[in-house]
Amino acid sequence: MSTLKKNKSSQSENVYEMLKWKILNSELGFGRLYTEQDLCEISGFGRSPVRSAVSKLQHDRLVEVVPRKGLFIRGWSSPELKAVMEARVILETGAIKLAAKNATKDQVKKLDKIVKEGRQFLEKGDRKSLMRVDHEFHVSIAEASGNPVIVELISSLKQRSNPLWFLTITGEEKLQAVQDEHEAIFAAIKSKKPVASVDAMNSHIAKLSQVASEF
Repeated sequence: MSTLKKNKSSQSENVYEMLKWKILNSELGFGRLYTEQDLCEISGFGRSPVRSAVSKLQHDRLVEVVPRKGLFIRGWSSPELKAVMEARVILETGAIKLAAKNATKDQVKKLDKIVKEGRQFLEKGDRKSLMRVDHEFHVSIAEASGNPVIVELISSLKQRSNPLWFLTITGEEKLQAVQDEHEAIFAAIKSKKPVASVDAMNSHIAKLSQVASEF
């Protein structure tokens, strides 16, 4: 790949990551129409990487493109959120059972690092960073399962449920509870206890699933 192509690919990925997280943490408002020029100004990049990023965001079902007008940030209905959380329960309990059996030393170290970062961000009250840590924690568990299809599916579902996290996980007490649950999940994986890890993940996701059913 030429240097020019690498640079374009890197720019596109940077724009994608930037816009994705602005959507997930509600900096870009649901239901609002954004033009291509708006996104160029928000990201600081040109039209080509913005268009490439929008294509990825559309694939992630985070945006809806309106030809010749722009794009809307997708909102999620209660039935959609409920379906997403039901799928997450099934996939993530299966993934963590595999992770407790298959996680390598490097993958355990990565999870340990994520949990420690969560503590640091919690002390600072950095909620946006905690949401990123939460996403990375769940995807890293999927990676530790050793199944790339599970990784792809969980990453997508986690992104789609992140707006629910952002709207409902508020206040120091709830953020502390999430951190405590992450530490319990990690301890079970580190100790290679599949049953305990499944129980810990079920307890963790069940709360958000209940919120989704009432949303």
